[in-house]
Amino acid sequence: MILFRYKFEKGGNFTENFKKLDLKKQEEIISVAFTEFANNGYKNTSTTEIAKKSCIGKGTLFFYFNTKNDLYNYLIDYGISYLKTNFIDKISGQKQDFIERCKQISKLKLIAYTEKPYILNFFAKIYTDKDKQNISKNLHKRLDELVELMPKILYQNIDTESFRSDLDKETIMKLIKWCSDGYQAELILNLQRVEMSDMLSKNDTTAWQDYDKFLKNLKKIFYK
Repeated sequence: MILFRYKFEKGGNFTENFKKLDLKKQEEIISVAFTEFANNGYKNTSTTEIAKKSCIGKGTLFFYFNTKNDLYNYLIDYGISYLKTNFIDKISGQKQDFIERCKQISKLKLIAYTEKPYILNFFAKIYTDKDKQNISKNLHKRLDELVELMPKILYQNIDTESFRSDLDKETIMKLIKWCSDGYQAELILNLQRVEMSDMLSKNDTTAWQDYDKFLKNLKKIFYK
């Protein structure tokens, strides 16, 4: 499924001014903006606060992005591209055991959350508030495509031969998914209390080892 790049409909390619900044400053402004919108929603987010926390003037912010709405849509485009590159495109499309597919998706999701938690929180806020009136038609379509794509990624091309035979396959996959989702939610909750980059470091395998043990126990329950 193609996730089209967003093209600004007003003011031409005004983000060129933003792109001229060094990457560190770009990331600082983006992370602040993501966090403010994620915490407050579109209506209650202050561009004055974004500029202040980014250590730039409000006029400078609007030099990079003509309006609050343009900034908001830029973040959506940036977030979709980030999730596609660092999450969706890395998921195997080959035939795969269901628990292994869940494992791959969960790890990629947690790594993405560790690196840029504000992006996932930002999208969670959008869907929690169910407020899409400030999103361009093109980006609205891309967000819907992204939501529709997720279950396809999880359930397509799954090898179910190892499932126990006394339960139907759909029920087994549903139960495994519920268990896996619950484990992830608890892990993220615990990680929010500490430095996530430490606990989910690629060099620190403790969290992953615990998760692997959890999945092995699921196999004992739901597999032959």
